Amino acid sequence: GKLIDTSVETQIGPRFATRTNLFYKKLYNFGDSGVIVNTPLYNRVTLSAQEAMGVETRIDLKGSKEGYGFNGFLSNTVQIAYLKGSKMVTGGLYDQSNEPNFAKYPDHDRRYVLQSGLGYRTRKNAWCLAEMSVQSGLQDSRAMDVFGPHPARTPPITLLGFNAGWDVPKKIRKSRAMPSSIDVRVQNILNQRVPLNSGSPFQGTRFQLPLRVLAGINWEV
Repeated sequence: GKLIDTSVETQIGPRFATRTNLFYKKLYNFGDSGVIVNTPLYNRVTLSAQEAMGVETRIDLKGSKEGYGFNGFLSNTVQIAYLKGSKMVTGGLYDQSNEPNFAKYPDHDRRYVLQSGLGYRTRKNAWCLAEMSVQSGLQDSRAMDVFGPHPARTPPITLLGFNAGWDVPKKIRKSRAMPSSIDVRVQNILNQRVPLNSGSPFQGTRFQLPLRVLAGINWEV
């Protein structure tokens, strides 16, 4: 694809930095795959172009010079995005046209996204980070004649998450079998199960995944 990105960053003292970012991007062969029942077959849905533009404003709280202490961020993004090209379902070799075949360019984005995080890192390389994201809904393209009047977009979503982990110091990693870090991630703490999009022209209807806890181990090779 193509990306045009212009940023202005300002340092405020030793710990804070602000950034304003203007962007324009156009993605080609933008697609998604969905599993058919329990078989290894896939429906590949491909769009030849997605165009988006917007602005992000962000402020960062950096850790201390020694690398520990509080850190965090606050980011606000406003954007518009449209599916501009052709779409089709494919299951292998395919050929597609770059000419649009939508009745109109569907609005397909999260127009507003507010993200924030606050974390802490100790002198012994243990860390934690709490995150919050507020996102406007995606399009609701269900047929009016079947489902009746409804909003043009799905409800806004508030997602809460928490991560914690430990970076294993190099001095105690005596063998390659010793991991370089371990972490635990808790996602969607509010256990929201709301529709992410309804009747999307290329994804159908999908829902937010419920609360889940993930554990990870990382090795350096």
